[in-house]
Amino acid sequence: MPTDAQRSDLAQPPLTRMPRPLRLARLTAARTRQRVSHLLRSDTVGGVLARLGAAWFARRRWAAWAVLLPVGMSAWGFVHASGVHATIAGVLLAAVVPVTVRVAGRGGGKATAGSAVAAHPIRLTEIFEHRFSPLSAGFAVPVFAFFAFGVAVGGLGEGAVWFEQRISIGIAIGLVLGKPLGIVLSTVLLTRTTRAGFAESVTFRDLLGVGCLAGGGFTVAMLLAELSFVSSVEAGIAKLAVMVASLIAVVVAALVLVPSSRRRVARQ
Repeated sequence: MPTDAQRSDLAQPPLTRMPRPLRLARLTAARTRQRVSHLLRSDTVGGVLARLGAAWFARRRWAAWAVLLPVGMSAWGFVHASGVHATIAGVLLAAVVPVTVRVAGRGGGKATAGSAVAAHPIRLTEIFEHRFSPLSAGFAVPVFAFFAFGVAVGGLGEGAVWFEQRISIGIAIGLVLGKPLGIVLSTVLLTRTTRAGFAESVTFRDLLGVGCLAGGGFTVAMLLAELSFVSSVEAGIAKLAVMVASLIAVVVAALVLVPSSRRRVARQ
């Protein structure tokens, strides 16, 4: 009979039961994709110098949200006015967030390596993740998807069968096959040529599942589809293909990860 802890684990979503290194690898792949995609779409680097002030201010411990929020809104406005896509503002602001909080002792110095604080450092990035994740996942992403999709399925043009278009086929191959293949091959190459290796709790099947799950991100793909195609028909086909391919990728990832998660919980 499963214990109460095992029943609690089984009641959680499959992705939350993945090992911490595996979840970190998934987040790293998603954030890297976003940053590379945004930088490649930039037509100019104007506005970058304006972020230096925000970088300095973000490191001050006395910074209050009442001040940081207007700074963030101003950063968005400056980047938008500079000609760079305003999404870059979020990327730059996230890049200046310190990974750990500098905790000073009574004498004003940093925490020593032997102190309790140094043994358990406070990671500011994790604090931000926990605070903003409900707002981001529960509000921002659904609203973005609702407005970014904006495709009338019946208005893609006369005789346009969207799933037979080369655009749709290319997007489907890239999301469903290309991303898993790239993540798996690059990881295997890295582990074979360097000292890096898999965590004990992570298997090759888990890596394959995370690679498939990476194909399910549609926010950046939607943005690129909107920016890449001038024709509304082509943009509509691309957006619809992104949604369908993302759904397929998520289903495949679930088929790979769910059995692995169940076996891991059963062993515990």
